[in-house]
Amino acid sequence: MGRPLVADPCLANKTREGRLEEIRSCIYCNNCVGSGSYKGWSCTVNPSVLREREYAITPAPVRKNVMVVGGGLAGMEAATVCAQRGHTVTLYEKTGELGGQWNIACRQEHKQLFAAVTRRLRQEMDDAGVTVVLDTEVTTALVEKHHPDTVIIATGATPANLPVRGANRKNVVQANDVIRGAAPAGDRVVVIGGRHVGMEVAIALARQGKDVSLITRRKVGRDVRKATRLALLDMLMEQKVRLYPYFEVVEIRDGGVMAVNEGTLFFLKADTVVLGVGATPEKRLMNMLRPVVAKLHAIGDCVEPKDALAAISQGAEVGRIV
Repeated sequence: MGRPLVADPCLANKTREGRLEEIRSCIYCNNCVGSGSYKGWSCTVNPSVLREREYAITPAPVRKNVMVVGGGLAGMEAATVCAQRGHTVTLYEKTGELGGQWNIACRQEHKQLFAAVTRRLRQEMDDAGVTVVLDTEVTTALVEKHHPDTVIIATGATPANLPVRGANRKNVVQANDVIRGAAPAGDRVVVIGGRHVGMEVAIALARQGKDVSLITRRKVGRDVRKATRLALLDMLMEQKVRLYPYFEVVEIRDGGVMAVNEGTLFFLKADTVVLGVGATPEKRLMNMLRPVVAKLHAIGDCVEPKDALAAISQGAEVGRIV
């Protein structure tokens, strides 16, 4: 019960009172200790951990019309907090569902609990009175039409490409597309990218019986929290994934990947090359709106791609200052 009480200190009272749908459930993501956040503690689903008084919801001194653009975790949290403080909030999402990139994470093995975060955020938005508009892409004209007092941009990021020759070949796919089942992989796979996504997709493909190699220009598990990194490394070795740290990819060919290590050129054979090399912030709308919106805030991956903990924390913070 330790970590679930970090996620929701009111868990026991909510359970006793039959308010189970209001519980912020722990998703066992291991972000709670040693994350470098407030006093060394943090929680993906509870940004107020150890600062409950500071994060208490207080009525806004002036009620505003707030437009939130983007229905990922950052946008949903920001919309909820703004509405709880008394603002009139409309959230726009260009696709037909809320959750953003988090929905892809929910499809991974052992991460089914992650879907509870999206469900809970949607319930909190509904309870707070947020108006949600799906299948609508926000433009300058739409903003000028509704003339909101404040716009919060949470447009997220898109998977990054690799700036090398052959990166656009048909045998090259994005890790996100592999995870959501939109891109099949051949029997022999090279995964490029040694951070969280690259490690996880390599493990998943190896468990499907694929012959998998993982190549990265730096150490395997860079920027992954220590406990998670060690667990993923153990799974990579258990699945016999071949690791190539400090290899620089120079070209992708139909039959595999050319890479350099310490001045020596190597060729790694592959039917499919999977890119897990990070994400590119989606800043287009933010740049378009700066000249026409007086109060503009940007949060989440559109500022700098990070993780769910950062996205929800930034949403919680901006919701309290609008």
